[in-house]
Amino acid sequence: QWRRRGYAAAAVASLCQRLQRQDGALPILYTQLANPTSNRIYRRLGFRAVAEVTRYRFGAPGPATGT
Repeated sequence: QWRRRGYAAAAVASLCQRLQRQDGALPILYTQLANPTSNRIYRRLGFRAVAEVTRYRFGAPGPATGT
């Protein structure tokens, strides 16, 4: 019921504006390439792709143990 109403986009835009205004911070966003819907929203908000990151995990797959 809350989807496609622009709430998330408005919240992200507001947060980014506040960070830039208060701290001069440059907002950085990590997203999944496989999620075109959110990526489209991020581009509309002014984010642009600057790099692709590949993550490798050492050891057997499974839940993280925190050690």
